[in-house]
Amino acid sequence: MEETKIMEHISGKLMRRAGQTEWPSYGLLLLVLMAGVMHAEDEPERIAFAHRDRTLEFNGMVGIGEDAFGGEEPHDLVLGSFQMGYILTDRLALGRMYRGSLELTGQVWGGGQVSPESAYVVGIMPGLRYHADFGFAWVPYVGIGAGVLLTDIGEPDLSGKFQFNQQYAIGTHWFFKEDWALNLEYRLMHISNARIKEPNLGVNDHMAVVGLLYRF
Repeated sequence: MEETKIMEHISGKLMRRAGQTEWPSYGLLLLVLMAGVMHAEDEPERIAFAHRDRTLEFNGMVGIGEDAFGGEEPHDLVLGSFQMGYILTDRLALGRMYRGSLELTGQVWGGGQVSPESAYVVGIMPGLRYHADFGFAWVPYVGIGAGVLLTDIGEPDLSGKFQFNQQYAIGTHWFFKEDWALNLEYRLMHISNARIKEPNLGVNDHMAVVGLLYRF
């Protein structure tokens, strides 16, 4: 490969220069690094969702409320979710650092508010998620979604039981087995009613998400 030829050319120059110095370990270190590069090129690349285009996912979420963006009170949430996904594309941006696959997701989630008072929250949300595939067991991703929900969180930040929500996520899968992965994720959640009814200051939470994914 062209990269290998370049590396061999550079290493040759450095080796000659190392022979003119008093650093006997310098050339040995270069040989070890070159052996690692050659070995990495010979290994078959791991593709996160090759031949498996569906996912099932269970997540637990703890949300710390933020009295910002117009809200008057922080609203702490404890939620759970079940999600199904379908990989829409083969790997995109081949040959680039951010190569990966796009996934369509559908999520049902629910739970409750634990502070400042008890309340229920249940919703559904379609979304999109992009998996950056570097060929390793760790597969980072970003996601976005929007849906509807029912809640009895009330004034001063919300009114009415019907609300909308938007969620923005960044996280990673860790494939500890071929088809099983642990999820670790940060998610920003916003809830409001699009000014259908006042007050509509909104609920905003920083979510810590831990879950399990199965691909098939």
